[in-house]
This record gives sequence, structure tokens and C-alpha cells, in this order.
Amino acid sequence: MSSPEERILPAGGGERIPASVGGDVVTIKAGGAGTHGSVAVIEYESAPGGKGPPPHWHEAHEECFYILSGVLSMLVDDEVMLVRPGEFVVAPRLVRHTFWNAGAVPCRFLATFSPAGFEGVFREFARMVDAGADAAELALLPQRYGTQIVRWPQGTYPWKGP
Repeated sequence: MSSPEERILPAGGGERIPASVGGDVVTIKAGGAGTHGSVAVIEYESAPGGKGPPPHWHEAHEECFYILSGVLSMLVDDEVMLVRPGEFVVAPRLVRHTFWNAGAVPCRFLATFSPAGFEGVFREFARMVDAGADAAELALLPQRYGTQIVRWPQGTYPWKGP
């Protein structure tokens, strides 16, 4: 059973973790331990100009995005879109997706993972970076969480160069 502290968080509450070397931060609002493994919810702060994760899909969980502020660029399947505050996007399991913040201001969104478990990737990423892991070690992390890195659809890569 979850404790009252896990059921009701004050504004700004939760476990805050660096999510990228580019300045992104996640705050775990609810993890699997407090939801009997059914769902995890994070608040993601995407830094301006951040490239986000590479395109990927998840083998065993759905991921949903609800934009709180800023504008998030997203790829879902083969479609690139801009997602604005109040809009909601579902990335079902086995569907290619990613996100990035091409804007000049931070973007904040809630992400849910159902079932829970994927929130652990952020904790492990932060520990690995603190321990000095190299890019090759970090590249293996998604696989441990049932995530496959996939290619961009032809003609949709949003940046110049490789």
C-alpha cells in the first residue's frame, strides 16, 4: 500500500532526476511502487533546443503525453507534429515515437507509462552518468527497459547532418 506522501504530492513534489546531458529533467510523480505496478507518471521539463531521445518503441507499455506549457515537436509512427498546451498524444506499444523541443522556451509535459516500470530508466541513466558511463554503455540502457531504438522515417529527420 502506498503512503499518504505517495498519494498526494504538493506542487513541485516528487523525485527530481536529470533526464539528459542537455538539461532535461524529470520529476517522478507516481511510480510503480505506489500504483501496484499499473502506471507511472512523470513531469518532464524539456530544455529549449533539445533533441530528445532517438526514435524508439516500447515492447510492453504505452506512453502518453499531456502538454502543460511550451510546444513539443513529436514523431508518432510516420507523422511529425507540434503539440501545444492542453493537447494529448498516445504512443501505443510497438509504435515508433520521439519528442524534442525545437522552441526557444522550456516545454513541460506529463508522461504516463502503463504498466509502470519505465520510470526506472531515468534513475539508472542518472546513476550511469554520475559514474562516468560512456556513450556505448548508455546506448544499452533502453534495451533493459524493453525499448528498441529505431530509424527516423525517410525524409523526417529534423536536424542537419548525421
